[in-house]
Amino acid sequence: SQGHEEITEQIRQTVQATSAGKLSKDVYVRYVITRGEGPVDLYPNPNLKTRYVIIVNKVPEWNPDFYRVGMKAAIPEVRRNPIDALDPNIKGGNYLNNVIAITQARELGADESIILNRDGYVTEASNSNVFFVLDSALVTPGGAAGNLLGITKKAAREACASRGLAIHDREVHADDLNRTTECFVTSATREVMPIISLRLDDGRMVEYPAGGGDITRQVTQHYRQYMDEHVRQNAALSLW
Repeated sequence: SQGHEEITEQIRQTVQATSAGKLSKDVYVRYVITRGEGPVDLYPNPNLKTRYVIIVNKVPEWNPDFYRVGMKAAIPEVRRNPIDALDPNIKGGNYLNNVIAITQARELGADESIILNRDGYVTEASNSNVFFVLDSALVTPGGAAGNLLGITKKAAREACASRGLAIHDREVHADDLNRTTECFVTSATREVMPIISLRLDDGRMVEYPAGGGDITRQVTQHYRQYMDEHVRQNAALSLW
């Protein structure tokens, strides 16, 4: 198997082989590691040498209205895979559950899905973590609900904590959603993106402030400052 240093160097070489470095553009790097070449079989033979593919692409250009106004979200009919069946923190490339969720949300006229687990608790969005302002507190579903422990979620938590804004892990049931007053999602490419409305599974709508409420805007500012500091402090790790 490949070590951290080898993969990092291969990522650097791949990025340098593109025009990203010359143009000083931010890029999206995705690397996929496979178990290697061998017989077509479900059993993961321990003697195989893993292979990897590195993909360098431009950062997605999201609709500016998603930041200026917010995304429309909906709760799909499909439920999140239970942790004891397929832990969402296994980055195995199996996105069927997410694909069904976002497809059902789009059919309901939404831009994004907010997925419940089989017990009716909020887990995450189709490819991002979700946060709410509930009972005047900034909360996010904990890992026990069944969601990816995202790196942007972690960064947002650290950014806010260092600036005096606490983010609490809390179980958020579907019945709690009509009491939420703000909602946003986080991911590496979206950063902090506000939600303008959420369609509940019974068809009712929860409306949120356009462009995010006061707390959402604070999180956005804290996160951007945190990332600017992080980039400055880690300039030696630049890929070009």
